[in-house]
Amino acid sequence: MIEEWIIRDEKSILNQLGIHTYDYVKQKIKDGIYTKNDINLIKNCFKIKNKIPACESKYTNKYKKHFLNIIKDQSNIYHFYERSAQLYWIGGELVYTLDQIFEKWNLFLSCFKISKCEISNNILLTQKNMRPRASMRWRLICKHSQNGIFGTPTNKDVEIFGISHAEFGKNGIVREFILIDEISILKQILL
Repeated sequence: MIEEWIIRDEKSILNQLGIHTYDYVKQKIKDGIYTKNDINLIKNCFKIKNKIPACESKYTNKYKKHFLNIIKDQSNIYHFYERSAQLYWIGGELVYTLDQIFEKWNLFLSCFKISKCEISNNILLTQKNMRPRASMRWRLICKHSQNGIFGTPTNKDVEIFGISHAEFGKNGIVREFILIDEISILKQILL
């Protein structure tokens, strides 16, 4: 039996079509395509049926610690990334500087009061002549509590799902890919 969790950067797809994600979700709600039943499906999608054993290594542990510290305090970004790091952010956006990486995470996380962070399926990949890479799947349980990129606070419970992949250099992360299901966040806020 194989369990597959598929996530894609739908915001990037919508951007390429010239559609704003917020407007897209609002229209789908208005059309009756997205309903309150969707919220139950969203909140049950993190249940793991066949858990992969944790991959304990220097890099998976470092990445997990790094991620948890950024969730607590975004200024930790300056300690975990190399100065020349690249961040591939949701919406197909590529960010190059530590200040821009800090800004992306801060704008995103500042909208929510996070009560819990869960990490699962963290894995490591090492190959000859390549930098070590680590990946993880994660979930944030929070409240939409602040003004920001997700609009006026609704104080609704929100579960945020994401996948992160990091590539490590000598002094920290040199490249990171973040996929977050922004449409499910907006469904939970707007429904």
